[in-house]
Amino acid sequence: MLGNYTMSTWFSRSSGPFNVTLSNVYIEGLAKLEVERDGQLQAQNIVMDIMFQDIAMNFQNLGFMGSIFQVCTTTRSQRNADFGIFISSQ
Repeated sequence: MLGNYTMSTWFSRSSGPFNVTLSNVYIEGLAKLEVERDGQLQAQNIVMDIMFQDIAMNFQNLGFMGSIFQVCTTTRSQRNADFGIFISSQ
C-alpha cells in the first residue's frame, strides 16, 4: 500500500509518503449481492478478515515515532505471530 500520511502528537507534527508491504496474506470475505434496478450487481454488507504473517512499513519523515513503529513490528514479526485486520462496511 502506498500513500501519504499526517500524524500529530502533543509534541510534533509529521507528514510524508509511506509504504506498507504485507507478506503471506490470507483473505476471507463475505458479501451480499443485490441486483439494482438497472440490472447491475451491487455488493453490500461486505465483511473481510485479512490475516498476514509479515509486515514491512516505511513512513518517511516520521522521526521518533518511526523508531517506535519499527520496534513494534520487528518484535511482532520475530515472534512469528499472525496479524489480523477486520473490515466491515455495515
